[in-house]
Amino acid sequence: MISIPGIQVNQLLHQSQNSLVYRGYRLMDHVQVVVKTLAGEHPSIEAIVKFRREFEIAKKLDLERVIKVHQLDKVSGLPVIVMEDGGESFDRFLRDQSLDLYSALDISLKLTETIGEIHQNYIIHKDINPSNILWDSKTRELKVIDFGISSELSRETVAVQNPRGLEGTLNYISPEQTGRMNRAVDYRSDFYSLGATLYHILTGQPCFDSSDPMELVHFHIAQHPVPPCKINPQIPEVVSNIVLKLMAKLAEDRYQSAAGAHHDLLQCRQQLEEHKTCYAFPLAQDDISTAFRIPQKLYGRDKEVNTLLRCFDRVSAGHREILMVRGYSGIGKSLLIHEVQKPIVKNKGLFIEGKFDQFKRNIPYASIIQAFQELVRQLLTATDLEIEHWRGLLLESLGPNGLVIIDVIPDLALLIGPQPAIPELTPEEANNRFKLTFKNFVKTFANEKHPLVVFLDDLQWADIPSLQLIENLLSNATDKHLLIIGAYRDNEVNLVHPLIGVQKRLEESGVHLRSVDLTPLKLDHVSGLISDTLHSSPERIQALAQLCVDKTQGNPFFLSQFLRSLYEREAIYFDLKAARWDWSIEKIQQMQATDNVVHLVVNRLRNLAESTQAILQTAACIGATFSLKLLSIATQLTPAEATKALWPALQAGLVLPVNDAYKFVQTEADEALNSHHQFASATAFKFLHDRVQQAAYSLIDDEARSELHLCIGRLLLVHANEEEKEEQIFEIVNHLNLGKGLITEAEERQQLATLNLRAAEKALASSAYGPAFAFAKTGLALLPDDCWTSNYSFSFALYHCALQSAYLTAEFDQMECWAALLLAMAKDDLDRVKVFEVKIQAAMAVNQPLKAIELALQVLALLGVNFPKALSQQVVGAELHAAVEEFAAYPVEDLLNLPEMTDPVDVAAMGVMNRIYSATYIAKPELMILVSCRLALLSLRKGNMPISSFAYSAFGLVLCGLVGDISRGHRFGELALKVYDRYHLTQHKCRTYFMVNNFVWHWKRHLKETHKPLLESYQSGLDTGELEFAGYAAFIYTDYCLFAGKQLGELFEESGHYISAIDRIGQQTPLYYAQIVGQTVQNLKGELSESPGLLSGKLYDELAMHNVHKEANDQTALAFLYVHKLMLNYLFGNTSAALECAKEVESYAGAITAMFHDTIYHFYAALSICSAWPNLDDTQQQEFASKLEQHREKLRVWSDNCPINQQHKHLLVEAEWHRLNGEEAAARNAYKLAIELAQNNEFLPEEALAYELAAKFWNGLGEINIGELYAGHAHHRYQLWGAHAKVKQLEQELPVRTLSQGDSLSGTYSKTMSYTSAKDLGDSLDILSIMKASQAVAGEIVLDSLLKKIMAIVIENAGAQRGVLFLQQDKHWQIVADTSIGQNPVTLTRPIDLESEEVNQLVPRSVIEYVARTQENIVLTDASNDEVFAHGSYIIVRQVKSLLCMPIIHQHKINGILYLENNLTTGAFTEQRIELLTLLSSWMSISIDNAQLYQAQQALNDNLENLVEQRTQELSAALKDIEKQGKKLYELAMKDQLTKLYNRHYLLEIAAKTIKEAERFGKPLSIIVLDIDHFKKLNDSHGHQVGDQVLASVAELLMTAMRSTDVAARFGGEEFVLLLSHCALAEAKAKAEELREKIQQLQPSGLQVTASFGVSALELISGEASFNALFKLADNAVYQAKDEGRNRVIVASASEPESSGISGALPQ
Repeated sequence: MISIPGIQVNQLLHQSQNSLVYRGYRLMDHVQVVVKTLAGEHPSIEAIVKFRREFEIAKKLDLERVIKVHQLDKVSGLPVIVMEDGGESFDRFLRDQSLDLYSALDISLKLTETIGEIHQNYIIHKDINPSNILWDSKTRELKVIDFGISSELSRETVAVQNPRGLEGTLNYISPEQTGRMNRAVDYRSDFYSLGATLYHILTGQPCFDSSDPMELVHFHIAQHPVPPCKINPQIPEVVSNIVLKLMAKLAEDRYQSAAGAHHDLLQCRQQLEEHKTCYAFPLAQDDISTAFRIPQKLYGRDKEVNTLLRCFDRVSAGHREILMVRGYSGIGKSLLIHEVQKPIVKNKGLFIEGKFDQFKRNIPYASIIQAFQELVRQLLTATDLEIEHWRGLLLESLGPNGLVIIDVIPDLALLIGPQPAIPELTPEEANNRFKLTFKNFVKTFANEKHPLVVFLDDLQWADIPSLQLIENLLSNATDKHLLIIGAYRDNEVNLVHPLIGVQKRLEESGVHLRSVDLTPLKLDHVSGLISDTLHSSPERIQALAQLCVDKTQGNPFFLSQFLRSLYEREAIYFDLKAARWDWSIEKIQQMQATDNVVHLVVNRLRNLAESTQAILQTAACIGATFSLKLLSIATQLTPAEATKALWPALQAGLVLPVNDAYKFVQTEADEALNSHHQFASATAFKFLHDRVQQAAYSLIDDEARSELHLCIGRLLLVHANEEEKEEQIFEIVNHLNLGKGLITEAEERQQLATLNLRAAEKALASSAYGPAFAFAKTGLALLPDDCWTSNYSFSFALYHCALQSAYLTAEFDQMECWAALLLAMAKDDLDRVKVFEVKIQAAMAVNQPLKAIELALQVLALLGVNFPKALSQQVVGAELHAAVEEFAAYPVEDLLNLPEMTDPVDVAAMGVMNRIYSATYIAKPELMILVSCRLALLSLRKGNMPISSFAYSAFGLVLCGLVGDISRGHRFGELALKVYDRYHLTQHKCRTYFMVNNFVWHWKRHLKETHKPLLESYQSGLDTGELEFAGYAAFIYTDYCLFAGKQLGELFEESGHYISAIDRIGQQTPLYYAQIVGQTVQNLKGELSESPGLLSGKLYDELAMHNVHKEANDQTALAFLYVHKLMLNYLFGNTSAALECAKEVESYAGAITAMFHDTIYHFYAALSICSAWPNLDDTQQQEFASKLEQHREKLRVWSDNCPINQQHKHLLVEAEWHRLNGEEAAARNAYKLAIELAQNNEFLPEEALAYELAAKFWNGLGEINIGELYAGHAHHRYQLWGAHAKVKQLEQELPVRTLSQGDSLSGTYSKTMSYTSAKDLGDSLDILSIMKASQAVAGEIVLDSLLKKIMAIVIENAGAQRGVLFLQQDKHWQIVADTSIGQNPVTLTRPIDLESEEVNQLVPRSVIEYVARTQENIVLTDASNDEVFAHGSYIIVRQVKSLLCMPIIHQHKINGILYLENNLTTGAFTEQRIELLTLLSSWMSISIDNAQLYQAQQALNDNLENLVEQRTQELSAALKDIEKQGKKLYELAMKDQLTKLYNRHYLLEIAAKTIKEAERFGKPLSIIVLDIDHFKKLNDSHGHQVGDQVLASVAELLMTAMRSTDVAARFGGEEFVLLLSHCALAEAKAKAEELREKIQQLQPSGLQVTASFGVSALELISGEASFNALFKLADNAVYQAKDEGRNRVIVASASEPESSGISGALPQ
C-alpha cells in the first residue's frame, strides 16, 4: 500500500496501466477519501502534466456532482491527488447489476444536469463514460471525475491520427473526436458521449463494440446504433429516441443544450410516475442554446460534395486523379475538401494535408513535407506490429535511398531506422533520384488496401519545386489509388501562373483532372445558416439574411466573421425573457462595418490585449501554422507565458490548437516542467484562416517587419543545435534574408552568406532548383568586394552552387555570366574543370552534343589530355592500334588488381570523358573510339577507380566492334563487371551494365542473356538518377527483345510502357529510339493501313523526325531508323527500298558499332542483295558482289564466335547464295540447318524467315507441295510471333498449306494438318520410326498381312487407342481393318460398308464422309465439345476426346482413310505425330495399291507381275532415298562441313552422356581445348581459303591422333575440343603436348602454325560436374597460355594453373 502523510490507506480500488486508486481516510477527521496516483516508478512527463491538469480543472469546478479534490501532494516523486470518496465506478456497478427504467431515468437526469453545469463553467469534459462516473448506491448520487483531457476552449480541432492515439474512450467518443469528420469538437461532443453512456445504462451494453479501433471509429462516423428499444423492449420508444438524438452523427442534429435534453428526460420520468409508461411527444421543444455558435455544416455545396466523393470512389477503385477546387479566399474550399474524411475511414484510406504559406514561398516542398511528416507521425502512434509492417514496406520501396526522404522528412528515421549514406551525384542526377524515390515513397501508402488522399491548400502560393513534384507523382499511368486535391484562389492565378502549366501537362499526359468552382452562397443558403445559428425560422431572419448577403457577398468566411462581430458588438443577442435569439437591424445598419474581411478581422484583433496582438504578429511572421517552441524562442517567453499571451486569441477562435499538447503547458506546475522541450515542440497552433494571419501581419508596420524577421531569425539561430539548424535551415535563412538590409556587421553578413549556401545546397539536393537559385543569389549579394582574395574557397563554392542552380533553372544567360567570372577567378585547373562540367551538362540538357563535346575537349586539354583536331581514319586507327598493342602486354584478368587512381587531375579527366561518352557515340563516333581508348589506358597507367568499370566496358566495345577481337573484348566486359563489383558504387551500375550488355555480351552469349541485366541497368539508373543511360537501357531492352523474337503483342505493350517511362523521366534522345522500336512492332502487328516499310504512325513519324535527327547530328538515331526500315522492307518484299536503307545504314555504320543492330544490318543487307540479284544488270551485280561478300564474311566470322546468335543467320544467307548459284543440294541443306538452328537457338523471326525462303526455293524448283509445307510453317511461326501484317502478306504472295495447332483451336476442326515443329525437315524427324516401318512392310504384298502391319505401326507411332482403316471398293468406302492398343490387329472377314447402319456403332460417319469428300484432315482435340461434330451419336455414346481422320493419298488420288481416336486425353495427336503419319501415308498408299493389285491379279499372266515389280521397286527406291536423306541430314546436323569433325551441337549432347557415365562408374575423363594462334592475322594476310586449309589440316591431324573412344569437335572458329574418356589429367596433358608438337611441325600451305592448349579433368571439379564447368577451366587455361606467349599447354587446377611448353611471356 502507498504511504501518504495524514492519510490512512486501507484498500486498493482500481489498478490500470496508467494509475492506481486507493480508498482510505484522513487521520485528522476520519473523513473517507480516495487517493489517486500514477502507476510505475518513472511515469512520462506528459502523464504527470495531464495528472496535474486533472486536479486543477476539478479544483475550479465547485459543483455538487463533480468530485471534490482536496489536495495535490508529491509522494516519492510521484503526484498524488486526494479527493472525496464518491462511491464506486459506475462501469463496475453496471457489470454487476441492471437498473429499472425509473432508476435509469433518474441517473440520466442527474448526469445531464451535471454536464450542463460543467459547460456553464466553460469546460468540455471530452470523456463522459461509465468509468468516469462514481455512483453511491446508498445516497443514490453520482460524481463526474477525470478531467485530464478536458478543454477550456469553446472548440477544438482534432488532427487525423492513429485511433489508438485518440483522446477519450473509443466506445463513447463522438464522431468529431475521431478527427475524421471535418468538424471541430465543442460542448455538443459531450452530448454524444452522454447518449452513448445512457445507451449503456439502458441496454446493459455499449452502443458499439469491437476490438479493432479503426472499426470503432468507422462505427461512430457512419453506422447508426440499434435503437435501445429494439434491444430491450421494456424501454419506451420515446426514451430510445432521446438517446439516439443525443448520438446524432452531426452536432447540429443533436440536442443543442443540456437543458433541452434534461427537459425531455424529465417529461419521460413524469409520465412514468403518472402513467407507469412513457408516451411519444415532440422532442427538443425547449432546446434553445444560449451560446452563440455558427454551425459547422456546409450550406449550398451538395453538388460539389458529390463530385468530391465520386472522385474518391474512382480512386478507391484504382484510378489516380487530381481535383482542383477553385474560388475566392474564404469561399469554403478547405471545408468542402475535408468532407472526404468520412468516406476515407470507410475505405480504410489515408488523408493528409498541407498548406502553402504566403510568406514562405521560397521554402521548397513546405506543404508537401508538412503533409507527409504528419502521416509519418500518425504511423509512429501505431502498434509495434503495425509499425513493423510499414517499416518493411518502406524499406522495400525506398531501397538504398532512404536517406533521400529522411533529409526532407526527418521523422521517417524513427520509423525505418538509420539508413546507409547515399552517393554524391551531379545535381541533375540527384534531382532524378529524389523524384523517383519520393514517388516510390508515396506509392507505399497509395494502394488498394488504403487509397491515399493528399490535400494541398493555397496552391496559388506553391513553390515551383512543389508543383513539379505534384506533376511527377501523377505522371505514371501505372500508379493507382492516389487522389491529390488542390485548392487555390483563382483570382490570384493567371494564365501564366506555373500551376496552370502543370494542369495542362497533366491533362495532356492522360491524368484525370477535374475542377470544382465554388461560388458565393445564395440568399437561401445564407438564410439557412443564420436560421440554424439563431434557432429562428427562415421567415423571421429574412431581412437579417439579406443584409448579411449585401455586406459579405455570400462569402462563407466573411459571413461567419461578420456574424461574430455583430454578436461581440451586441447587435445580435439572446433575449432571456423571450428565451430566444434576437437582433437589431437598425443597430446593424448604423454600424460602420467594413466591406473587407481582412479589415473586419483586424478590428477584432485590435480588441484583444496588447500582449496578445504582439504575439500574434510574431506568429504571423512564423507562418500559418507555428509551433509553441518557435513562438517561445521568437518572443523570448517561456512556453507557459507564450500560451498565456495567446490564450485570448484561442478563446476567440482566431487561433486554433493543432493538437492537445497545448493543455500541458497551461498547468500551474513547475516552470522547469513547462519549459520542457517535449511539450513546446509538440504544441502547435494554426490561424483560423490565412486572412487572419494576413490581418495579424498587417498590424506590423512596414519598417518593423524586417526588424521582426531579423530578430526571429537570430533567435532561432542562437537556440538551435546543429541538427535543428539543418532541419530548420530554410526557415532560419528565410527570416534572416527578410531582414538582411539591417545587417551591417561584416561577420554576420558572412555568416548569413554561409547559411544561404547551406540552404542552397540542401535545396539542390532536394531538387528545389528555384529556391536554390534564390538562396545562392542572395548569398552572393552578401559577399564583400574583396571576397576572392579574403575567402577564395567559400566564394568559389557559393558561385559554383549558384552556377549549378542557374543551369538547372534554365537561367542560361546568368549561368554564362557567372561561368565567365568563375573561369577568370579560378586559381587552378581543377576548379576550372568544375565550371566546365556544369557548362557541359547544360549543353547536353538542351540537346547540343557537339557543343558538349567542344567544351569537354577544352577542359580535357587543361588536364593534359589532348585529342587530335583532325580525326581522320588513319589517325583514329593508329591510336586504336597503339592502345590494343599496349593492352596486349597484360593479361586482362590482372587489370583487376591495378592500384588505386589517386591523382585528382586523372580522376577529373576520367569524369569528364565518362560524362561526354554518350554525346560522342551519338554525334561523333570517331571520337568515341578515342575516348574509349583513353579511358581504358588512363586506368591501365594510373590505376583503377569506380569509373574504370565503364572504361573497360567501353574498350570491350572497341575490341568487339572495331578490332574484331571478340574473345578479348568479351573478357574486358567480364573485367568491367568485376571492377564494378569491387567498388560496388550503385551510381556506376547503370552505365556499366548498359555498356557490357549492349555492346559486348551478345558477341559470345545468347541475346536473351542481355535482357535481365538491361532491366537492372534501367532500374539502377532510376534509383541513382542516371536517367540518360536508364533511358538507353530501356530502349535497348525492347529492341533486343524484338530481335530475339519476343511475342509482338506482349512486346508492344511492354515497349509502350517503357516509351511512357522514358518520356516521364525526360530523356528525349532515347525516347526517339524507343519510339522507332515501338513503331516497328506496330507495323509488324499490322495495325497500320499504309506501307509497313514506312515508320510513320502513332508512335513515330519518320517524315517529321528525319530532319530532327539530322539537325542534332544524331547519327545513331538515323542508323537505328534505317536498320529497322531495312528489316521491314525486306520482310515485306520491297527489295529496292531495302537496298536503299542498307545504303543509308552503311553511311552511319559507325554509330551502331558493336551493337546487335550491326549484325541485323549485315544479315538483312545480304538477304536483300540476294533477293534483288536476278533483277540487277551486270554493272549492278558487279557493284553488289563485293558488298555481298563483305556481308557474308562478317556473318561467317560472327557465326564462328557466337554460333548461338549468328550461325543460323549465316547459314540462311549461304542458302540464298547457293540458290543464286544453282547449287540446289547445298542450298537445300543450308535452309534445313538454318531452320533447325534458329529453332534450337529460339530466334522465332529468323526461323519463320528461313521457312519462307525455303518455301520460295522449293517453289522455284517446281515442288509446289513441298513449298506449300514450308510456307505453312513460315505462316505458323509468323503467327506465333504476332506479325499479323507479315502473315497477311505471306498469304497473298505464296501458296500456303496453312497449319493449325490442335490445342490452340480447342475443339474446332481444320481442313488442314497441324504442325508446330521444325523436326519434320531435319534429323529431328523420327528417322528410326520411318526406317522401321519401311522395313516391316517393304516385302509384304499379301493384303491382310500388310493391313495388320500398317495398323500396328500406326497405333505405335500415332499415340492412338484405336485405329480404323477404310479402303474403297467399287466406289464404296468400307472398313477393312479395326484395331485397338494392346490387341492384335484385326482385318475383317467381311468388310463393313460406310453406308450401313452397323457403321454408326464403329465410327463417327459424318467425320469419315467429310474427309472422303474434301480429302482434308480433321483433327479434334476434344471431340465431345466440338461445335460441329459433337452431336453425332457415336461421339456422344463413346465420349470421344482426341480424334484424327486423314486421307491416304498418292499421286493426287485418295486410296484410303485412316481413322484414329484416343479417349484417355484431349489433344493426343501432336503435330510431330501427324507429320510422321503424313510422311508414312505415301508409302502406305503405294503398299496398299501393290497388295490390292497382287490380290486381284494373281490369276493373270506374268506380264502383270512386271507391273507389280515395277511398283515395288518404286517403293524400295523411295525408302532408300528416305534412309539416305536421313543419314545425310544427321551428318549435316552433327558434323562441321569444313573439317568433318563433330560440331558443337553434337559435342554438347555426347559430353553430357559421357560425363554421367564417367561419374557413375568412377572413371577418369578429361578435355583438351586448343586454339590456333594468330589465326585472324593468318586469315587476313593469306585469305580465307588458306585459313580453311589450316583448319582442315589441324582437324585431320586430330582425327588421326584420337582413340576410337575419344571425340574431336570443332567448337567454333579456330577453337577445337577433345573429349577423352578413361583418361586422367596427367595422360591428357601428355596427349596435349604431343598434339602441340605435331601441329608445330604440320606447316600446312607452307605456313608455320602453332596452337595454345588448356587441359582440365573431372578430378578438378569440386561441385557438380558438367561440361560447362570442365570447359570453363580448360578455356581459362587457354587464355593463360595466350597471355604467357602462346604455343604452350596449361593444365588447370583447383588452385594454381600448371605451365609447360615454350617460355617467354609478354612483359607485364
